Amino acid sequence: KNYIAEIVRSLKHGGVVKFQVRTGAPVHRWRWFYGISIAPEEMSMLLHDAGLEILRLDIENSKSLWVLARKKV
Repeated sequence: KNYIAEIVRSLKHGGVVKFQVRTGAPVHRWRWFYGISIAPEEMSMLLHDAGLEILRLDIENSKSLWVLARKKV
């Protein structure tokens, strides 16, 4: 949530952001360097609540979710 808020804060109105997050089953949760896993639906809600318009959500493979979003004008 904090990362999304920082993205929104730093983007100009109409600005576009693209980033990748882990999705799918949470593997090796006990290891800090694997990070979290987030479902596409949960990411959609976070982006919407933060005021971002989702342009694309692409699942590249079983572990990668690419997000393309724009800050609303």
